Amino acid sequence: MQSEALQTTLPSEREYGEYFIAQCYYQLPTITNSVVVNVTTPKERGKSVKEFWRSTHAEPRRRKKSEEKESRPEKIDGVGEDAYWEASGIAGALYVLKQDVILRISVGGASDSRTKLERSKTLAQKALARL
Repeated sequence: MQSEALQTTLPSEREYGEYFIAQCYYQLPTITNSVVVNVTTPKERGKSVKEFWRSTHAEPRRRKKSEEKESRPEKIDGVGEDAYWEASGIAGALYVLKQDVILRISVGGASDSRTKLERSKTLAQKALARL
């Protein structure tokens, strides 16, 4: 997908309030082409990530990219229950809600934002199929 062979994976996990965030960094020979996948789940059974989602993603906030320009996350249909794309210079990040899981997929590289989004959607669909 990124046109390079996987070099190594670097998994990590951390707590964020009432949630666990597991991350896997898929390192490629060209570091900027690497991929990062985060999976956010509640610490306790019976809890939900939906409130966290609503507070961080359901009402997208404007983000300052420069003093002259503001960007707004783009709503993406057809992936999970709800999804948003945030483009940035080097990478982009797709945030996806499904059941009680939030995925964040960031694809780096020299590709344009639309290509990164399509690659992120493909990875998200594969990850969601495993939930």
